[in-house]
Amino acid sequence: MSEELAAVDTLSVPLKDQEITYKTLQVLHGTPTVPKRYRESPTGVQDMLAAVLHGREMGVGAMESIDKLFLVNGQKSMFGTLMCAQIYRNHHKIKVVVKPKAVTVIAYRRDPWTHEFDEQGEWTFSDADAKKAYLDSKDTYEEYPQLMWAWRAISAVSRIYFADCLAGIGYTPEEVGLVEHPEPLPDFVELEVDGVDLDVQDATVVVKDVFPEAEVVMDREVEGMVQD
Repeated sequence: MSEELAAVDTLSVPLKDQEITYKTLQVLHGTPTVPKRYRESPTGVQDMLAAVLHGREMGVGAMESIDKLFLVNGQKSMFGTLMCAQIYRNHHKIKVVVKPKAVTVIAYRRDPWTHEFDEQGEWTFSDADAKKAYLDSKDTYEEYPQLMWAWRAISAVSRIYFADCLAGIGYTPEEVGLVEHPEPLPDFVELEVDGVDLDVQDATVVVKDVFPEAEVVMDREVEGMVQD
């Protein structure tokens, strides 16, 4: 096969069948499609490669890994929305119970044989916990206290009960000081507010009421997996 024919064949490979190579990452590195933390880092390409490799261990695609994983200066973390997505993609679930001064997150793992959800345990993060961790000194805490409680409880539950779904990465970027603002809570997560159960359709209203100014995130792919 001539070099010219080989080149044509390579260009003819469908995108879905192409592998992400180091050269691909070098091309992507200087584009707006890559998060700023990688574009402006002298080791950005290597960090992107590490993110892709870590993501592969969790079954996460390359672009989602680059977008949602933080592997900067030795710090390993992931966005909370990816934590939640991985829990649901592995057919487990969590329940977020929002109270006036605390948020409790309950972990449920699905039995592979009965397909029923078994409660594994829970974690509560409160206003008192936030003060012990000096979170109340941050401006973002005044804006989004319950949202910050929720993510702290979610990450703790993820580390304890779903480590197999996260390839050992169990902290959010906000927890390790890599970002300031917490993410909106995805509305495929089951919510309970003041003892009132809510379905997915009502979750948007709850997020707007309980987490002021937060944008609601809906992952259609995950939602479909949950319904299955």
